[in-house]
Amino acid sequence: MTNDRDGEAAERAEATSVPPWTTGTRDDVRAVDFEAPIRDVPSADYMALRDAYQAAWRQLEGDDSESPSSRILLLLADITSMHLNSEPPHDPFAPMMEWGDGRRTAILSDFKPCIDVLADLAVRASHPDKRAPM
Repeated sequence: MTNDRDGEAAERAEATSVPPWTTGTRDDVRAVDFEAPIRDVPSADYMALRDAYQAAWRQLEGDDSESPSSRILLLLADITSMHLNSEPPHDPFAPMMEWGDGRRTAILSDFKPCIDVLADLAVRASHPDKRAPM
């Protein structure tokens, strides 16, 4: 089953040549209560976290898709959406989806430009189990 939000994110990435899930900033991290969408999620299951972040992002998208909250929620939805792949062992995360035209969802190397943002998120995360995806 395809996901419209993933397709929209991939289209934006193609248009801008910068993956939209990497546009969050360290200032955004300080301005956003990024744990609010997952506060009631009972486990650190990646799909549960992804679904919660994605739902929160969708609520914001119509209001202001360029807000700090939107950028951070999109980053978190996409970093928790990668597919764990045991082969090859040197590259354990694959995109959740790939399209025939070359578009794809996030992979780990996409997040290199925003590693400082992810580090800030991990430090600020209050639940140890929920730090791991960041």
